[in-house]
Amino acid sequence: MKNMIFYILSLWPCFLFGQEGSMTRHLATLSAEQWLADIDFICEKVERQFSTFSPNLSLNFLSEAELLKKNIQDWSLPKTLLGISRLMAKLKDAHSQVNLLFDGIAVFDKVPLYFYHFEEGLYIISGSPEYKDIIGAKVLKIGQYEIKDLWPIVGEVLSADNEIELLANGALIFQIPDLLFELGIIKNRNYLDLEVELSDGYLKRCKIPSLSSESIKNGPLWIHARPSSNQSALKRIGNQNYFYQFFEKEDILYCFLGSNKDEKGQFSLKKFFKKMFKKLDEHKPEKLLIDLRSNSGGDYTKSKPLIQGLQKRPFINQKGKLFIATSRHSYSAAIITAAFLRKQTEATLIGEPGRSNPNQTDDAHFFVLPNSKLTLGLTIKVHKHLPELQDLDYLPVDILIRPDFRSYQKWKDLIFDYVRKF
Repeated sequence: MKNMIFYILSLWPCFLFGQEGSMTRHLATLSAEQWLADIDFICEKVERQFSTFSPNLSLNFLSEAELLKKNIQDWSLPKTLLGISRLMAKLKDAHSQVNLLFDGIAVFDKVPLYFYHFEEGLYIISGSPEYKDIIGAKVLKIGQYEIKDLWPIVGEVLSADNEIELLANGALIFQIPDLLFELGIIKNRNYLDLEVELSDGYLKRCKIPSLSSESIKNGPLWIHARPSSNQSALKRIGNQNYFYQFFEKEDILYCFLGSNKDEKGQFSLKKFFKKMFKKLDEHKPEKLLIDLRSNSGGDYTKSKPLIQGLQKRPFINQKGKLFIATSRHSYSAAIITAAFLRKQTEATLIGEPGRSNPNQTDDAHFFVLPNSKLTLGLTIKVHKHLPELQDLDYLPVDILIRPDFRSYQKWKDLIFDYVRKF
């Protein structure tokens, strides 16, 4: 993957098929007593170290944990893992979780399809070539449930700061028949039962068997819902997590900030911002777009040189000239960075709100559960960076721009187009 071109706005799946079947085999060997010991470990960490502005969350969590421990004795592995996920979701904190969907932990068989929710609904945007007839189709139902009715069910087992988490990662559960079966959405855990609407309006019912992670990994290359011959102008080569590009015709300097931490093999962020400002001073473009849409976080203090540099440059630190883009995938330090940029500069925030609450997690620690070896994330420090938001659990944008499927198919970047035409 390191030598492949990565298209920032493609929304292609991050093929999260994790480690081989070794993790699944390991988890399947655990006894009920070992799972109970892991739950006790989680409870001890929550009681002693979890930090929140809502103390009742911890108390309710511990009560729910006792109920889980009474019921878990004879549960299947998928039901046990789902039970733990549902328990962690009680903390209403995206950083506090046992992450079964990504971060390298892939313990479930999956269907070889990837779903993404657009303004028009849920679509299949990529998958195995044998399902080429439904790639690009709109998903109307899973089992007998309409998609709109599935989000509340899925939301019960996702650790989240806000409901935007559902749009960002909820559809990952739709790949996993085992979980859908345990949630009561489908009647057979071995395949995904779908009703889709094809591009010609024809409705089709499909049963897609699930495959092991290894089978998907070693299978044919996936195909996508849009032609590779017509691609976005915003792209990066290799593994660059931050870069800039001057678009002379549009008179826009585009800065992609895909990480809030110094990445190995790249300039430090401090040096990167220094080079970016040198380019900005050289061209003095009409507009600057800082793109945080793919930024999954890091250390928000790393953004201080960026904010200070913008404050020193009134030629670009103006309404209508400085733009910050976020999306449903902007997370953690990325959202705090966006919040500070919005508060301390004249930036206009555009795109979608991110999946983090800027007034919640300030620091998180990670622990390894003693028996399952799954990773437990836990917020240990909270901070209200924007108390003026009061009870709002997300950072609002000034200009709301949601992705739509037709623009996605045509490789149109609605954010860049908006800035260009502003």
